[in-house]
Amino acid sequence: FSLMGIYTHLFFWFVVLVQLIISGRNYLLRFAGLFVFYIPWVPVVLTSILKGSKGFWVNKIDLQLVRSAIGNIFTSYEGTPGGLWYITAVVSFLIILASIFVLKKKRGEFTKLSIIWLYVPLVIIILISLWKPLFVNRYLIFLVIPMIFILARVIEIAKKFGVVVFAILLFFEISVFLYLGPYYRKIDIRESVRKATMQMEKDDVLVSKTPLTFFEVNYYSGFKSYLYAVDKNLIPTYVGKALIDEDKILPNFQNAAGKVFLINDDGSVTVW
Repeated sequence: FSLMGIYTHLFFWFVVLVQLIISGRNYLLRFAGLFVFYIPWVPVVLTSILKGSKGFWVNKIDLQLVRSAIGNIFTSYEGTPGGLWYITAVVSFLIILASIFVLKKKRGEFTKLSIIWLYVPLVIIILISLWKPLFVNRYLIFLVIPMIFILARVIEIAKKFGVVVFAILLFFEISVFLYLGPYYRKIDIRESVRKATMQMEKDDVLVSKTPLTFFEVNYYSGFKSYLYAVDKNLIPTYVGKALIDEDKILPNFQNAAGKVFLINDDGSVTVW
């Protein structure tokens, strides 16, 4: 399972690291075995890191993000809508207080696991992000699990007040979901492609305006769409550039035999 994890996403190494810290020598041999099997993938990772340093979509980390990091992960807040950073900073502070409370009241292997699982990867990622921005909520979603464990411990320790704590947490989570949900609603690209193809004639072509929607548009069109790009070399590496074939790029609309149905990033369709 761990081997599949580290090949799926680089951040899974943090999960492996937590296991190593908790288990110590008992896990050392497995850790060495994982690294040996991962060696063929190391050149790919290094190449990606070097290429990615030339241009990356993740914003640089700042003090505001550091203060709000735990709260951002817990609520999935990424800055939209603006003005909620102070709330996630408060959530971060409360979870840190909850961690201290649990450590004082309920020490044990499970508590140790939860604390290490949450804070070791988080601190490492923040420190690395001072050099190369890597902090992305969805990459760190595995840290929500120890947060839940810590809060569950708080509810357990609180005994008769645990119900109140649980009710407050539930109310908060439902409120966050209802408020932030509309801002993160997924664009229905499938419907955009359906509407466009219904109007298309024999020589018309379907084109994605940017690489952000290309793969989705291409899938729903039966792999018959194109990407508008003047030059493939200008496409950022991090959007899956290596998977875009040259014959899928349309540098201009003048060479198209028929109409061009352009799918925009917001799902709207423009006809040229």
